[in-house]
Amino acid sequence: LNMLTSVGGNLVIRFNDALTDINSLNMTNVGRAVLIYSNNALININGLNTLMSVGFHLLIRYNNVLTSISGLNMLTSVGRYYYVYGNNALTNISGLNMLTRVGDQLSIHSNAVLTSISGLN
Repeated sequence: LNMLTSVGGNLVIRFNDALTDINSLNMTNVGRAVLIYSNNALININGLNTLMSVGFHLLIRYNNVLTSISGLNMLTSVGRYYYVYGNNALTNISGLNMLTRVGDQLSIHSNAVLTSISGLN
């Protein structure tokens, strides 16, 4: 998948109990939604470090060992909704430092060990 740079619709990564990383992605644009949820072994999302825009919705939830979303460090725009919740090991959101626009709602909640939202600088 490292040659795939754009998806017109949705990028969905879910219910992969043994998936530890998504390093083989080279995505710059997703037209509709990025949905990353219920991946019980996913430690990081560093494979999204080239993603710059999501057209509608970005959801990161219920990834029980995900400690960081720093892989989203190039993301500048989400068209409508950006949700980060229920990630029990998430300690920081430093991957949001380039984000300049969320069209409707940014929601960060129910991340049990998240102690700071300094990634929104």
